[in-house]
Amino acid sequence: MKLSRMVQNIIEEHDLFRKGDGVIVGCSGGPDSMCLLHILMGLRESMDLTLKVVHLEHGFRGEASKQDADYVEAFCKAHGLDCIVYREQVREQAKLAGISEETAGREARYRCFFKEKKALEQQLPNGRVKIAVAHNRNDQAETVLMRIMRGTGLTGLKGMELSREDGIIRPLLTTDRSEIEAYCQEHQLCPRMDHTNEETDYTRNRIRLELIPYMKEHFNENLEEALLRLSRIAAESQDVIRREAELRRNELSLQKDSVSETLMRKGLFLLSDGVRHEVMRWILQDLGLSMNVSSVHLEQIDRLLENGQASGMVELPQGYRVTVSYDTVTYQAPHSEDASKETSSELVSGVLDVAVTRREDYGDPAVIRTLPSHIRCFDGEKVAKALGCDVDDIDGTKLTLRYRKAGDFIRPLGSSGRKKLQDWFVDRKIPRDLRDKTPLVCIGSEVLWVVGHQISENYKVEEQGKPIVFVEFHQ
Repeated sequence: MKLSRMVQNIIEEHDLFRKGDGVIVGCSGGPDSMCLLHILMGLRESMDLTLKVVHLEHGFRGEASKQDADYVEAFCKAHGLDCIVYREQVREQAKLAGISEETAGREARYRCFFKEKKALEQQLPNGRVKIAVAHNRNDQAETVLMRIMRGTGLTGLKGMELSREDGIIRPLLTTDRSEIEAYCQEHQLCPRMDHTNEETDYTRNRIRLELIPYMKEHFNENLEEALLRLSRIAAESQDVIRREAELRRNELSLQKDSVSETLMRKGLFLLSDGVRHEVMRWILQDLGLSMNVSSVHLEQIDRLLENGQASGMVELPQGYRVTVSYDTVTYQAPHSEDASKETSSELVSGVLDVAVTRREDYGDPAVIRTLPSHIRCFDGEKVAKALGCDVDDIDGTKLTLRYRKAGDFIRPLGSSGRKKLQDWFVDRKIPRDLRDKTPLVCIGSEVLWVVGHQISENYKVEEQGKPIVFVEFHQ
């Protein structure tokens, strides 16, 4: 079967993209990416694809890099393809970031790809755009071997995926490099050849040029197939663990949004190591941290869950962090706490007008005692006294809606004396990162209602027939 048909079958079988989609094609000008581009060109009309080619001129190879960019641009122009060329000094970026040139190059490429993906999504009516990269079967074997040497787990043994949730697809992942080279020759594509691929300065090159040939000669001549079989078995095992992790995560999750997720601390710690670590990886991936979570980080989080301290924190790469507070553990994206605080502040800061309402509008005392959680009632005469007015003049006065500040206190319902609000938060085991986000209804420094938690004994309704102040909170 011809390679183009094989790739089309993989696209259809794994639903890599659909008719009418946009596809960002990462193209270096080398054999792999030119083969992929040419095959997608053949599908452009029948599948109504919008193709956009993206090339990064990374500055590694001087004039040769510029010629690569020129070649890709010329090819696209000749075939009526939209082409975007980015030019960056990746070597300098690597030095500034303190990372390898390989890593800096990969990060720069994907940064460009995702920028163009976002732009194309806004142009297409269906908004569906994928990023096609040209990793092949040999790349997969090299990746698995490299990860084994670094001490990877099941996730790493899986190798690269045909498709990812962020839109990356790899249509050539099951294609051997020899088939790609034959395709380029058959279709006279004349791809650019990167001479640095034959140098052993980079880890992947040494694995491809030295380690794999040595292992094939001395240990297993079918090494690539053995590594690919290992990756398939690892993927199957990972799927089983992932399904169990999904169930446990849903059971333990207390709060979840785009920047953080909070779970029950004890329940998470009691999970088996494999399931617990998969839950951790999955949460961090959902929050945007898809790389650089090592076993060392997972072990640090384990110790944090176990040590029994009321609070603590583990710093993770790229500004992510995990915090424990009493019975909860929270995974946070960078600046999530500040962002949350700022957003919430806009919703709850201000004053509340006090309006007089007759009791019959709310029903009998039994109804008042069973008010929904977002409504609370207070003794009108006591509220009026605290506001410095007569109950008959309370209409139009103000209660304050805000967050906590120094000096706040409350007399909790049922207690005999007042308590500092800070002490009340500690006694009730309110997580530290939620204390500054909890709305309060106040008169001066006295808290009438910790919204969602507690009202004040000083203002509770005790006698029938007295005026009542109702406060209703919506967020």
